[in-house]
Amino acid sequence: MKKYIVSSFVATVFLLNGCGGSDGVRVNEHIGYYIDSGIVGVDYVCGTKQGKTGKGGRFEFDSGKGCEFSLADIPLREVDAENLFTRVKIIEKQPEVAAFLQSLDFDGNAANDIEISPKVVQELRSKKIQSIPEGTALENIIDDLKTKIGEFKGKVVTPNEAVKHLRKSQESLIVELLSKKTLYSVYTDEDDNTNEIVVIEKVTFNSNVTQGSSQRIKGGDDSGTFTTSIDGNKIIITDEDGTDTIVFKAYNDKYIEFYEESEDDSDTIKLYRSKKDALEKAAQLEQSLHHQSGASGSSK
Repeated sequence: MKKYIVSSFVATVFLLNGCGGSDGVRVNEHIGYYIDSGIVGVDYVCGTKQGKTGKGGRFEFDSGKGCEFSLADIPLREVDAENLFTRVKIIEKQPEVAAFLQSLDFDGNAANDIEISPKVVQELRSKKIQSIPEGTALENIIDDLKTKIGEFKGKVVTPNEAVKHLRKSQESLIVELLSKKTLYSVYTDEDDNTNEIVVIEKVTFNSNVTQGSSQRIKGGDDSGTFTTSIDGNKIIITDEDGTDTIVFKAYNDKYIEFYEESEDDSDTIKLYRSKKDALEKAAQLEQSLHHQSGASGSSK
């Protein structure tokens, strides 16, 4: 497994797309979820689709169009069109934004969705706030909301406290993405004659993502097992060669993307969801190697 991690960088130098699910979403429906826990009651504009996020942070989007999320005219985040696909989960990773939203949760319990009520939105809009409030400014807002809205149970959450909750959300998302999944890594390696070859490695995980196995299906027959532990957005992988830490970066309908903790995040590891996509990537790499070999031969 360690070899697969390192080799993936040579090759490549935030997925749940299917026929449906328990939420009743079909493949051709453009539905996503804005989460820390589900973030309910914030505004979104996604092409011609706009409204307020619903249960679980649900929102609609137009294919090929990005999204903007805001609350009482306060910008929260933007998402590029390339990162939107059916049943995508957009996790709020900015500590200050997460702290602001968790503080405004109507029942004060971010574990059961972060619900921003219309009454809270109305009060915020009357204050004409233009940026994410922090520190004393946030404390004053929460105190004022408690005074004006008797049933409001929100409480000030600091960025450090918000990160603790975010870490749990990140861990849950990673488990959801990898649990009982078969994924494919595509990279280049050297054969016994030091010739560069393309490798496809099948990687599988158990249900709670604590163990996995790898098996080459192209470029040899090496196989192995490994153990994993998840810490926030990091996965610690241990096999017979040692321990590596990879960091979750993003995901889409074709692959999940990580980078090695010790490396620049522009050099990524991609785990492809389907064998078909892995084979297409392998074909691209083989074509590239062929061109390199041809150029090298013609220069002699």
